[in-house]
Amino acid sequence: MFTLLAKVEAILNSRPVCALSSEPREINVLTPGHFLVGGPLVAIPEGTWDEASHRRSLYQMLQKLTQGFWRTWQRDYLYTLQQKTKWFKPTPNIKLNDVVIIVEPNLPPTQWRLAIVEELHPGKDNIVRVVTLQTANGHFMKRRVVKTCPLPIN
Repeated sequence: MFTLLAKVEAILNSRPVCALSSEPREINVLTPGHFLVGGPLVAIPEGTWDEASHRRSLYQMLQKLTQGFWRTWQRDYLYTLQQKTKWFKPTPNIKLNDVVIIVEPNLPPTQWRLAIVEELHPGKDNIVRVVTLQTANGHFMKRRVVKTCPLPIN
């Protein structure tokens, strides 16, 4: 049970809060883990078990619980970042050089895919619906704005 709580703690403390640098080309972000351990939290690689089957089943149960929590937390956290108040007041368009989280539901725990907005593709109504992103490894991709989440503090 303590292992599960430690993994849940790592998931909660790995979420990106804001960019660490004002330099638009850097995709380093501040996480709650920086305040705890002085740097980003990284998931421990999962090992293999060659022991008794009851330990294996406990390990598998732990993995299943961790994955379930991660999926729920990631979905709910990203949903809170994406909430729009478009019915009450107009929301500002996403801007160039914003650091965003790319919504990808199948990432492993504590992994957040980050990118910088390189180009905006507004529609006929001047509302940006598609953006060109540059990931940390230098790849460019186009994504719909609804598949990105600006960091809470940009």
